[in-house]
Amino acid sequence: MLKRLSICACAAAAVLAASAEQSPPDRASQPEPPAPAVQPAMPPAMFQPVAIDPELVRQSMQARAELDRLNRAINARRNALFEGNDELKALQAEMRGLQEQIDGILKNDATLQELQAKQREIAPELPAGARAFPMAPKPPAAVTAPDNE
Repeated sequence: MLKRLSICACAAAAVLAASAEQSPPDRASQPEPPAPAVQPAMPPAMFQPVAIDPELVRQSMQARAELDRLNRAINARRNALFEGNDELKALQAEMRGLQEQIDGILKNDATLQELQAKQREIAPELPAGARAFPMAPKPPAAVTAPDNE
């Protein structure tokens, strides 16, 4: 398409140049014809079509399905261990108690509180989940606090 436009523009320019050389003597009294509109060249396309090997796509999809299956099996096994193991439940409760103590110590530190206040002043618009460096991994969603009996 671009080549055709370029050829047409060149042909139009050649015709105009030829007609200008052969202009009749009374041409000065006639109004000048409008110049042909030449469109600028289009920029190259940002995304070019790419040939994708169907075998590679199939292998990729199979690998992703296998990973998903393994992740589900791992999560199911973790949940079963937490549900059926009293020692894990007790350790988890102890860990939560220790985390509360750690949070209390951090909350009482004036320097840390001052630094966090400055940080909130600089970036108050950032949502809580938009951290560049997550502090600690979250526990599995299915793990719940033990019931106090």
